[in-house]
Amino acid sequence: MKKNVLIYSLNYSPETTGVGRYVGQMTEYLCESDNYHVTVLTAPPYYPAWEVYPGYENKYSVVKSKNLKVIRCPIYIPKQPGTLKRILHLVTFALSSFVPLAGLFFRKNTCVLVIAPTLTIAPSALIFGKLKGAKTMLHIQDFELDAMVGLNFRESQNRGFALASLIEKFLLRRFDIVSTISNRMVTSLHNKGVSRQNAVFFPNWVDTSKFFPIEDKKQCRYKVGIKSTGKVVLYSGNIGKKQGLEFVLEVARRLQDNRLISFVIAGNGSEKKSLVEEAKRLELSNLSFMDFVSESDLPYLLNSADVHLVLQKPGVGDSVMPSKLSNIIAVGGHAIVSAEENTEIYDLNAKYPGIFTLIPTDDLTSLEQSIAVLCDSELTSCNVVGKNYADTFLDHTNILKAYEKIMNS
Repeated sequence: MKKNVLIYSLNYSPETTGVGRYVGQMTEYLCESDNYHVTVLTAPPYYPAWEVYPGYENKYSVVKSKNLKVIRCPIYIPKQPGTLKRILHLVTFALSSFVPLAGLFFRKNTCVLVIAPTLTIAPSALIFGKLKGAKTMLHIQDFELDAMVGLNFRESQNRGFALASLIEKFLLRRFDIVSTISNRMVTSLHNKGVSRQNAVFFPNWVDTSKFFPIEDKKQCRYKVGIKSTGKVVLYSGNIGKKQGLEFVLEVARRLQDNRLISFVIAGNGSEKKSLVEEAKRLELSNLSFMDFVSESDLPYLLNSADVHLVLQKPGVGDSVMPSKLSNIIAVGGHAIVSAEENTEIYDLNAKYPGIFTLIPTDDLTSLEQSIAVLCDSELTSCNVVGKNYADTFLDHTNILKAYEKIMNS
């Protein structure tokens, strides 16, 4: 008999970056087996452009296939997401999804899996799961409150934040299993009151059968529309406040006389428009923007670069493990990664020297120097340290099998 699994997530396929990407791949993995019937309760795809994807509408819809049912619920999507608008965005999903959630009450569920962000759906999911006698699981991709403080959205002494923190801890302790994507985030779970037996390390994975080194960079660049014949410095991913991509523009300005180096920013997000306008103002002839490529073309995009950038602002590195880094090291990419001490990234670099080049956050000089050094050096086509790490620890099949075992225990 098939096991019914409810996956309750704000983000889902066809989003190709962030949470939606991983939820989609997990769902696909479960549905490949005849052991499960999966129901996904989600919103229309909108991230990271903060607008509904072509071909979708911001309204209720249901799509069914053999082992899968996807229920989409309307939400408020701000064009310029600030703190209050983001909160309203999350709350509207919790409210609009409550009705279809209630409609699933008479369907037997063996597991209810909630993806955070957002925790606004956790109360209804917990009540639903407990009443149904289902196993309740919470997977945390990002500690929302911690990220807000790290980005100075809230002061840690603010009464509203203190209350929200208490609610967060209360909810976390009520789930049967709480998983998250880095060892330091597991430690954070312990600090928030989750017992050691209920806290699980569940890292973001990479499909190593799709993401692997391709030696012919010229062909890769042709596939994704990059015309440069010199060194390519690539940022690929969400273009938001966390990344501090204004630093990339400044470094591009400083290195504009070096005709052998070109910069590419690939992706979408809330800050893209302002970055494009600033690049025009600076007349950066060595920097270009492009939209996200398709999932099938992403390996070509990553293999087209000589240097990758994985940047974060101070204060967010301990709560967010950049998912893009997994794919970069899987293709043997040479990455420059910004991180503070006492973070997961810092620990990884210390344990596996050469896996990437580590620089301090908000250090423009280190970023510029590291780019210049890597572009001037004769890099091998593959970063063997990173590739070996991905093959050993990040293979998607091994990770998903281990999580499936926990789900069924």
